[in-house]
Amino acid sequence: MIIGLLIGVFLKYVVAFLPVILIIFSKLVSSKTKVKWVLVALLIPFILKEIIYVMVMLQGDALPMYGSIVLGGWAPAIPLIWYISAWSIYFYFKIKYESPERKKRTKIIAGILLSLLTVSGLIFVFNTYEEQEAKTILQCGSEKIFTKNMEPNKLYLTDNYILPDYNKHENLSTYIGELEGNKIILSSDYKGIWHLKDCLKYSDKQFKLIYPKGSKYNESWAWEKDTYDVNSTVLFSSEESVCPSEKSGRREDDEHEKWITQYSDHGIKTNSDSFVFEVNNTLHTIKAESIEFSQYFMGTTYSTDENKYIFRKSIDDSSKIILWKFSKNGDFIKEVHIKLPNNVIIVAGRGYYISHIKIDKDKIQFRLYETYRSDQDRGWKIMCSYHTLEIVNKI
Repeated sequence: MIIGLLIGVFLKYVVAFLPVILIIFSKLVSSKTKVKWVLVALLIPFILKEIIYVMVMLQGDALPMYGSIVLGGWAPAIPLIWYISAWSIYFYFKIKYESPERKKRTKIIAGILLSLLTVSGLIFVFNTYEEQEAKTILQCGSEKIFTKNMEPNKLYLTDNYILPDYNKHENLSTYIGELEGNKIILSSDYKGIWHLKDCLKYSDKQFKLIYPKGSKYNESWAWEKDTYDVNSTVLFSSEESVCPSEKSGRREDDEHEKWITQYSDHGIKTNSDSFVFEVNNTLHTIKAESIEFSQYFMGTTYSTDENKYIFRKSIDDSSKIILWKFSKNGDFIKEVHIKLPNNVIIVAGRGYYISHIKIDKDKIQFRLYETYRSDQDRGWKIMCSYHTLEIVNKI
């Protein structure tokens, strides 16, 4: 990347100063006249470039942003005016002192080169303008929903929790769909419903999400009538520390992994649309009639003498933990949405695991583990912490 930047800087100065070099080695005029033209070819483009720079800086807030540079979308006009003015001076110099028979050829070359510089510059500026943000619809934490200049009705969501592509010097963004009044008509390609709903929580305006035809969010779910909402409380919050597995290199050293190995019910699986329970060497398949079901994201399993449980963070709402309760044979009983306390926040891009489940007749306790990679100052270590949560057992 550094080599590419150096090559780019080198080429930029070659294009800008080549006219001056050509004047210096020209044999059309005397040395005294040549000095005057060299000064003109150096000073006039530089002065024009600085004037454009000041104009862009003064109006930067009113112009579309260009990458990570604190300049407007017309920032390409700065080098462009430099190149065009320098080459214009050079061609004027050539036409002024060349023989009549060579002037026509020089005019044709000048016209072609200056036209190419101008057109390429305008195309670049237009594409930059088209791609850059026109309006922020909603600022939601480190994310925002916005439109682009040439697409005032199309909505995009920044994905700041994904590492930017530093080779392209840009943050990633995802096309959501179209805005009509307070309705967001979602694109059929957009899958990050949880991420979008989290963002909309910051808005005072109530946006209505219109899901595409065939979306699971338009379906009716049989388990909805057996869904209950409960609140949770925090009993204990651990300090953040380097994960034991990061220190030892053995995953099984983490308390979460130890608990899963010892207490999790490994006879509960999923297939494409169902929960599968192995009871006394017999498989029982229960079709999952829940919008929260995910084949690849089952969660933590736990069994008592009478019931089987599955705990998992919600895929639809980051402020909830989902609990499914089944009979010992796998028959569905209830779906419970456990509302997290305000001081327990599930952050996109981090890992969350549930373990240390305790169920009795009055209450249910469990640990919600959080893991993430620390910053460079802490050596990119994997960090761990957890909250011990409790709910009243009314399920």
